[in-house]
Amino acid sequence: MVLYGFDQSLLRGLAAMTRPEIAWWLIYLLTLAYLGIIGPLHYHWSKRLDYRASLGILGGAVALFALAFLIAGKRGAGEQQITHSVSIARALGDRRFDVTQWLSAFAVEGDTYKLTHPAASNVYSASSDMESVNGRIFNGREGHFLVDLPLYSSRPFLHRAVMTGPDTSVEVERWNKDGITFRTGKDFPAATEVWAKWEGLFRRMKLQDGTLVRDPSDGWETEANVFEAQHLMAGNGMQFGEQTLDTKKLVRPLIARALGGVEGMQHYAPSRPLPKDQLQLFIYAPMPASFGVQSKGFGRENGWVLYVQDVFRGEGVER
Repeated sequence: MVLYGFDQSLLRGLAAMTRPEIAWWLIYLLTLAYLGIIGPLHYHWSKRLDYRASLGILGGAVALFALAFLIAGKRGAGEQQITHSVSIARALGDRRFDVTQWLSAFAVEGDTYKLTHPAASNVYSASSDMESVNGRIFNGREGHFLVDLPLYSSRPFLHRAVMTGPDTSVEVERWNKDGITFRTGKDFPAATEVWAKWEGLFRRMKLQDGTLVRDPSDGWETEANVFEAQHLMAGNGMQFGEQTLDTKKLVRPLIARALGGVEGMQHYAPSRPLPKDQLQLFIYAPMPASFGVQSKGFGRENGWVLYVQDVFRGEGVER
């Protein structure tokens, strides 16, 4: 099947990456014990003891179980306040990027948080048309998302801005029928995967000693091959129904999204054909700190970025 709700599905997958693992069996056991103590046992004590002693025992039991519930509710996997994000960053030149981000902020302390990004202008969306969100969005200059995050809860949202990042530009070393080779700069992102779209075909690239070369283990791929006959958004590891989202398997779905989507999506737009002297690099790498959320209490972010870099052959390059 073809997945229509790309944004919502991706946000649900990000939110599922951090879930509190509460020991419910212990909470249920404490609940039964609490009901037994304040019910029949307290009634039994009240008939045998002085009322002051009975009330003292009741008060002590209530305080003890309040502490026990507090401790039991914090049991689990050592959850930390964290943001998970996936971004598509289109290179504008001079290390500037048009960045679209899907994010999910997970809070271990309930509070009203001001979520913002280091950009001259920010645009946010609560991204939910199924539930109301207790928050306010301020878009534009000094834009931010002011939102209530209860204890152990996640808030998915969207963000777009022009931000600074690493140097994804490359220098063309070879560009002819036998292949393409690029020289990268010292600040090129530590990519886990790189793809090149050239003359309507895709090929996987690999980085060797500062040079991007074709990965010999992969052959040419057509757009239909790469997008798996238009079913990419529902398959190829993008299984949003799972408890966790494997960010390592998001490269192809994000490439499809960056190119405008695939046929069958709700907002389908075919990818534009590139002239023969232009190609596109798709660089998948960990998120730089300059793309991260800025908010009191949110110091950690687990993020991945698909950079889209246009490359032109230029004069004097071997054809």
